[in-house]
Amino acid sequence: MKPKSVGVLAVVTLIAVMAAAMAVWLRPGVTTLSGDDAPAFPRLRAEPGAAVRIAIADADGSVFLARDGTDVWILPDKDGFPADPAKVRSLIAGLADMRLAEAKTARPDRFPRLEVEVLDAPEAQSRKITVSAGDGRVLAEALIGRRAYGVTGGREAGTYIRRTGDDHAWLAGGTVDVPTNAGAWLRQEVVHVSADRVKKVSVTSPDGARYRADRNAADADLRLRTVPEERTAEAAAVRQLGAVLTLIELVDVAAAEDFVLPDEAAAVTVETFDGLRIGYRLAIVDDLPWATFSAEPQADAPATVVDEARNIADRVDGWVFRMHRSVADRMAPSLEALLEQQPPNGS
Repeated sequence: MKPKSVGVLAVVTLIAVMAAAMAVWLRPGVTTLSGDDAPAFPRLRAEPGAAVRIAIADADGSVFLARDGTDVWILPDKDGFPADPAKVRSLIAGLADMRLAEAKTARPDRFPRLEVEVLDAPEAQSRKITVSAGDGRVLAEALIGRRAYGVTGGREAGTYIRRTGDDHAWLAGGTVDVPTNAGAWLRQEVVHVSADRVKKVSVTSPDGARYRADRNAADADLRLRTVPEERTAEAAAVRQLGAVLTLIELVDVAAAEDFVLPDEAAAVTVETFDGLRIGYRLAIVDDLPWATFSAEPQADAPATVVDEARNIADRVDGWVFRMHRSVADRMAPSLEALLEQQPPNGS
């Protein structure tokens, strides 16, 4: 073999050895025992309905959820606004369903690779969750680490966890979402009125200017009734007014008694063909859009709409909602935005 070939082979061999060593070093840890598919949190598994408090924290913050006397989950730090019940149920069920697949490393220096290090560790990525019962019993408590895919004996995905009291980490079957920002847990839908129901939209802009658009049938286009002389309505923009209340979701919420919208707010009223009337005020506060809502049935509304109005009112009364900017932009467009653009002077 030529000396040059021997040198190349040596380099290739060295690279392979180094890669193998690196792969071993990066492994989360050596399995020391099997979890035998036992529940990761047996108390929660046995009594999921006993959970009344959930605390989630990471290195940057925390969120707290509690179940009130009516069995509704709320966020006390958001003035008791309801949490999304589906998300809370999914979290409790996901934790209760977690099963231990393999015991992993007990070396603290390797915990960061699994993201199960203590929260005050430098650049910690772990999240701590504690689920408690009404009598103070801890039903589940652990550091939740990163996800692992295709390594839990047939389960689609697993999660590295380190339970309180364990000196080692576990690979558990199953996954859970545990965001620590309160907004992710809020019940997000404020109101939803499909565009085909909208009969009339009346808007008063922050500067006092007013306009309205309406139609006589659901299959007709909305028509702008307030058009300045020598201007033309932009049909597509006016048509979009029907979607002003399509799936309005919040980003944040505050109690109305602690958050008063300024007088310079847009005021909008939306009326539907079946007799629902929804009003809202929308204003920019500290460069963020906030809105209040009201709902009531019209005099000739059927019972279903009366119930709908009552349900909406129950959700929105007493609250101010921060909206996504993109949502707020379509909720109260200016009159100018509904008109065709004028050609430049002299053209």
